[in-house]
Amino acid sequence: RCAKVNSKNQNIYIRQALMIKLSNRNIILILILLVAVGLRLYRADDFMLGNDEHSALVRLQHNNIGDLIEYGIKPDGHPAGVQLFLYGWTNLVGTSTWAVRVPFILLGLLSLVYTFLLSNKWFGLTVAALITSLLATSSYIFLHQMAARPYAAGICFVLALAWYQEQFFDKGGRWRDLLLIILFTSLSAYTHYFAALEAFLILALGIFRCPASLRKKLALAWLGSALLYLPHLSIFFTQIQTGGIGGWLAPPQFSLLSDWFQIGLNGWLPISIVLLMILAFRFFARSILHERKGPILYALALGLVPFIAGFIYSHLRSPVLHLNSLVFAFPFILAGANVKFWCAHKWAAPVQ
Repeated sequence: RCAKVNSKNQNIYIRQALMIKLSNRNIILILILLVAVGLRLYRADDFMLGNDEHSALVRLQHNNIGDLIEYGIKPDGHPAGVQLFLYGWTNLVGTSTWAVRVPFILLGLLSLVYTFLLSNKWFGLTVAALITSLLATSSYIFLHQMAARPYAAGICFVLALAWYQEQFFDKGGRWRDLLLIILFTSLSAYTHYFAALEAFLILALGIFRCPASLRKKLALAWLGSALLYLPHLSIFFTQIQTGGIGGWLAPPQFSLLSDWFQIGLNGWLPISIVLLMILAFRFFARSILHERKGPILYALALGLVPFIAGFIYSHLRSPVLHLNSLVFAFPFILAGANVKFWCAHKWAAPVQ
């Protein structure tokens, strides 16, 4: 009889533990992912391959990887990673719309998970739910995550890099996290040059956020990533000599920043204006930065530096900055502009 009572109590405890686990961040994340999946599946057959995707598939028509690199990758202006992946993937599954896009849709969904985890760690559950919901329903993010182009992969890789660097700091410099940092830094660099810039910023700013005892170990991430990028240097130097995409892209105007927010938030002009005001307020109101100054400034830097760097490069050398290239920074700019007073203080702590 005592054994039955103990077994019953144990079952109750297990059920309660499961309910507690699901009632925290996980159930919110699952609901957001279900909405995101529904949006991506709804009338999915209506979203035919775009011109950019057709161009990528046409440039796969080569008999060997050497010709693919020489004639299908170097003239394009993007790193080799996604084109090489498509070359192998389409040889396995064909070139139907769904077959080509499925990996990128899955990477897009995974990027929402990393967005949620990072935002929850930095700013708490309410802000994490809000930011992830905005990204899941943003047409700007949706279109880039549906396309078989570098954007879904790049967003996922830079967010994964940021998350595993946080894990590296929190878990005492685990080797597993260090290897994942090297992996996702390299994947970012092989995916898109603005994703590579984002990865560089994450590692560079990580030096200042890293505990002193782990800095030498973190330096191995720089070394490992550099070694993995060596095979791509010849492609990089060939593409950089072409000067970018200035043949059809005009130098950006300052209005691109407001356009970026407005399009990213589904054309909600009032929210975009509020977001711009919050960003300005962040820089001048030190009191609001007091409690979480580190994560706020870190996220703002990851969101704004690529815009500033791309803007300067576009005016001094050749236009490269446009809305597509800013998509990797968009999750960070939303996180950095989170409004602390959206949520009560009791929600401020990250939820496990």
